[in-house]
Amino acid sequence: VGQQSLHRAEFYRQSLESLLSRNTSLPRIIAREDRLKAALEHPDSAKARAAVNRYLADIRREADINAAFLMDRNGLTLAASNFDQPGSYVGNSYAFRPYFLDAMQNGLGIFYGISATTGDPGYFLTAPIEIEGQRLGAATVKISLDDFESALTRSGDKVLIADANGVIFLSSIAEWKYLSLTPLDADAQRRIEASRQYRERDINHLDAGLR
Repeated sequence: VGQQSLHRAEFYRQSLESLLSRNTSLPRIIAREDRLKAALEHPDSAKARAAVNRYLADIRREADINAAFLMDRNGLTLAASNFDQPGSYVGNSYAFRPYFLDAMQNGLGIFYGISATTGDPGYFLTAPIEIEGQRLGAATVKISLDDFESALTRSGDKVLIADANGVIFLSSIAEWKYLSLTPLDADAQRRIEASRQYRERDINHLDAGLR
């Protein structure tokens, strides 16, 4: 039984990696688009921002992702695929999010969290946009993992996936979600609060309820 469980755990891990890897290159492709660069160079141009809004909306539909958006060098969102919807990202700053900070500093940002604007969880992938060697902004895509999590629930297996802080963010058992595998230390608490990864949720310890 133990060996079978290991095989199934590996299957779920590979399935999730496959889902995410299909979209890893997407923000880098978007970041090379001239319309995004034009909006960064002329942020006050309503015409330039409108062109990016339409482009990102098309990307969202064609790639079947949750959202795509453009931020300037300060993390302010200039355009987004949901520009015409309630809860639009446009006008919001995400400078506090690790996916923005990592992209601007290291060239790629990867982050799972609950959206600070819409409240919907997702996986964020971000690439910097460079113009003449300078990083003037970033392109982000957001991927929903709802279908993957639904498949976990239907499997009948007890499955959980935790982040680097030990917080469960995907699970076949709804009651386990957003609980921690071990009590969070002060540093982990500060990181989670600073990034608003799980919004204002209190992260409690799963403890013996797992067994």
